[in-house]
Amino acid sequence: MECNNTSHFEEEFFDCLPFGWWHLREIAPDAFGVFVAILDCLISVFSIFGNGLVMYTIYHCTNLHSPSNLLIAGLALSDFGTGFITHPGHVIEYVATLRGDSCTATIAYIVLNISGWLFTILSLLTLTFIAIERYCAVVFHLRYNEIVTVKRTIIVLLSSWIIIPSICALIASKKIVGGHLLLAHGIVILIGIFVTCLCYFKVFVVLRRHCGQINMQLQSPTSEQLATSSARYRRKFLTVLYIVGVFVACHLPYSVAILSRCSQGVRIMLLTVFLGGNSCINPLIYFWRIRELRMAAIRHITKIIKCWSNYSWWSSSNFQGIKPS
Repeated sequence: MECNNTSHFEEEFFDCLPFGWWHLREIAPDAFGVFVAILDCLISVFSIFGNGLVMYTIYHCTNLHSPSNLLIAGLALSDFGTGFITHPGHVIEYVATLRGDSCTATIAYIVLNISGWLFTILSLLTLTFIAIERYCAVVFHLRYNEIVTVKRTIIVLLSSWIIIPSICALIASKKIVGGHLLLAHGIVILIGIFVTCLCYFKVFVVLRRHCGQINMQLQSPTSEQLATSSARYRRKFLTVLYIVGVFVACHLPYSVAILSRCSQGVRIMLLTVFLGGNSCINPLIYFWRIRELRMAAIRHITKIIKCWSNYSWWSSSNFQGIKPS
């Protein structure tokens, strides 16, 4: 059945979407659109490969099954979804519109909007969970293993991945009106930012006090252990700050563009470069700052390359060994 009422459906559904990206009728077969589509494809490939490698490495290495690494895997899953669904949805929408397939273009338009909202909120929630985990590690140092466990971390991640997609399903069925959705979207973002900033401020205060204790106890026999512990927490704290900083730096320009009602071209470019770039930069930060994850990933890549080489050699040998009758 043809989607003859695409424009009406789009206008009706547009009010229920928090991002407010672009209208299908504005897409034109120009050089800018082709460039953005190619950029979307590249970002999608790098995001899928990088975040997929992070999740694969953490899953297969039991020594990486810690609460902090599981939260990193949850964040990587959100970025993987962005590269696997959101950006390909943009490309499909663009190509379908140019070919005149309004039904496919409308479906892709809805999918990329809902998936964009879904993965943005999940990323923000996961960053909030990471901030709380760092807070517990520094403030409740002696009780950390009792408070923050692998089981509880998995429960928290699964809960967020059940609740938020359920809300998206209500959005898709238009059970939630646009005004309520935008209000909930804003409240979740504000709460997440507030909790994250509060946790990191407390962590900064505690780490600063630890540094003062180290300077006062340089002659103490336990000063070396204290310095090592403080350095470890400080490194993890900086790693999370890099991740949060990149998230804010990538999402802030697009949010400003939406509020200031910039042109369609500016919004699409900011969306593709910044929001898409965030899902590509995060894996680089993980491998750069987390040595255990980096070494495990190198081992797995080496193993995969060796297996592929052996398979290629075996296939080539069997093929050459077959003689024509």
